[in-house]
Amino acid sequence: MYERPLLVLACVVLLAGCGGEPEAERFDVKGTVTFDGQPVAYGTMTFIPKQGDRGGASGNATIENGSFDTSKRGEGVIGGLHRVIVSGFDGKADPDAELPHGQPLFADYETEQEFPAVGEVEVHEVNFDVPNPE
Repeated sequence: MYERPLLVLACVVLLAGCGGEPEAERFDVKGTVTFDGQPVAYGTMTFIPKQGDRGGASGNATIENGSFDTSKRGEGVIGGLHRVIVSGFDGKADPDAELPHGQPLFADYETEQEFPAVGEVEVHEVNFDVPNPE
């Protein structure tokens, strides 16, 4: 007689604890991106945490006139080691050729970057110089 309500109550309690872990706190990153000594006119930055236990909270930013800032157009990062993917374009749009940001300057560039723990900084500044493969 009392078994069914107790079973339902036990299920509710178990399900309440299955909400998943909260996402790690983020902070903003800003800096510059150059290629061949020149500012990258337009591009994107993607920051992917290397540690699997960090909640998978990837960050991103838009590069404009050689600068990026996750607080303006993007999503901040969490502390720890990240794989960074940089895409860059010359900024000379050619809609007829379906190149809204112009010609690619380089193949996607990948590197690693360590970011400090949250609380150590409010905004982390880092600069990237994409090497010319030639």
